[in-house]
Amino acid sequence: MRGKTREVQQFISFWKPIVEFYASWDLFNHALNPKGIKGISPEHKAFVGKLQNENRSEQSVYLLADLLNNADRRMKEGRFDDAVARFYRIIECVAQMRLGEKHGLDTSALDLEKIHPHLQEKYAAFRNERSVVQLAMMRSFELLRDLGDPLGEDFFADEELRDLLQKRNRSILAHGFTSVDREMCERLYRKTLEFCKKFDSRIEKIREKGKFPSYRDIEVYLEEESLCEPS
Repeated sequence: MRGKTREVQQFISFWKPIVEFYASWDLFNHALNPKGIKGISPEHKAFVGKLQNENRSEQSVYLLADLLNNADRRMKEGRFDDAVARFYRIIECVAQMRLGEKHGLDTSALDLEKIHPHLQEKYAAFRNERSVVQLAMMRSFELLRDLGDPLGEDFFADEELRDLLQKRNRSILAHGFTSVDREMCERLYRKTLEFCKKFDSRIEKIREKGKFPSYRDIEVYLEEESLCEPS
């Protein structure tokens, strides 16, 4: 019996840091240090490193891929309202990232001097009580369209996407009192992924690098790793 207890303790001791690593990652805690943890693949260590990259243009597509994977996990768990909230945030991120990286504009505090004079009056009207121009998702895409950015044009041309985002507003985790069903969640998932590809065509390949492993995946990796170790 004592030997069995020791075996269980060793099992827990080995797997605990692996489980904690992925649990923290799942909660968007990207300040992770996988160094010294057996069972974390080099690919996942590299992915987390990209999430920590201070160069926003290099980090952006990894953040989107991570959000998509996180939303996908919630969807597979049947937590459709949680997944849809993430899809909405992903679309919003796409607008914020494009405005920041391509146009040098910050949606949390828009610098009117950085946009064409003929647009300044329009967006100055959106100042809040602190005289700061903050743009939500729709206004962000409107600004992209006003700037002649194809991503803004694509957003307003996609009626299905906008309709699904509007339905999200009726979710109990947004502004309504109803729960999202599987069909609506899966449709928004497809449209979100499609839109992300317009932002960066590499999104699918990068998502694959950051997908969480199964228990068996980790076991296989550990077996392969042990074979590579010098005897």
